[in-house]
Amino acid sequence: MDSALVLVDDVFTFTEETQGYISLFEGARPPHIPASLESPVDYRGGHIDLFLDVREKSTAEPVNVLLRLLVRRHARETCTVIGYRRAIVRTPGEYHFAERITETRPMTDPTEFSWNLPLYQAQLVLADTAGQMIHTQYETDIGLFHGHPDLARYVPLRMRFRAILHPDG
Repeated sequence: MDSALVLVDDVFTFTEETQGYISLFEGARPPHIPASLESPVDYRGGHIDLFLDVREKSTAEPVNVLLRLLVRRHARETCTVIGYRRAIVRTPGEYHFAERITETRPMTDPTEFSWNLPLYQAQLVLADTAGQMIHTQYETDIGLFHGHPDLARYVPLRMRFRAILHPDG
């Protein structure tokens, strides 16, 4: 039985309008994604394959492509970030990154990701090599952040993005 789960397989274009953030889904998850990532197949401790087919990129500036998966517990979101400081692309071409899935991840607060809760949201996020999201404005715990990245260094960026989750073993 093939127990790999294709989380996403689509073509995305980042522009000055979308900047470094695209929501793959929010609230109602796609029907092919199970309510729990622990049952009937347990993906904890497994790995995820990220396949990026970069078709257009504005410059050779390195950019980190992140997959952010969120669950919600008692109105508080927790997440795991896949590809942090790993999935870095510089030029058009095909890239593959594999990463083990653990319950604690960088860039998250709190860092515990609950696999037994349904996925609430999935996001495709661009970051610079220091891990800063490529966006001119976003909300943080301490207020609204107004950054000034030179978007022309990162967008437009067009790619086919596939994320496939595999159980341990």
